[in-house]
Amino acid sequence: HPTAAFVLSTDASDYTIGGTLKQIIDGKTHYNYFLSRLLTQPEKNYPTIDREALAIFWCLEKLQHYLGGREVEVMTDHQPLANFHRKRKSNSKRIDHWLVKHQDIVTQISDIKYRKGSANGDADGMSRPDIVNDMLSNVTTRAMAKRLTSMRQGG
Repeated sequence: HPTAAFVLSTDASDYTIGGTLKQIIDGKTHYNYFLSRLLTQPEKNYPTIDREALAIFWCLEKLQHYLGGREVEVMTDHQPLANFHRKRKSNSKRIDHWLVKHQDIVTQISDIKYRKGSANGDADGMSRPDIVNDMLSNVTTRAMAKRLTSMRQGG
């Protein structure tokens, strides 16, 4: 929809990063884009906060052609990143570098909000795609477990 706000939910695991771009129109979620990729060997060694920030920067960079300069609200299940784009300095030199390197992208972020992991299931699923299932040994995300429980209870 040309006027509805964009919401980007992102997540990182030990092996992958991912995100979903969506719009909420008349109370219904409309997905626009799904993204995920494997982490490089050096990225796997990043602290959690850096991997989570990488997910935000990578997704926004990949979505530039789609966003067309429009603002986007970011949802993350990593609370220390809430509003990190508005701070003068973070606790990570890597994140500070990315903030400078991606100034044009950062200006498109209207807000970065913390969303509890159990409510961030779409992004959680993108950071754990089927391609790495054999590495992750049958991972069940919180969202998947909740759906299974609901189905078993007839809801």
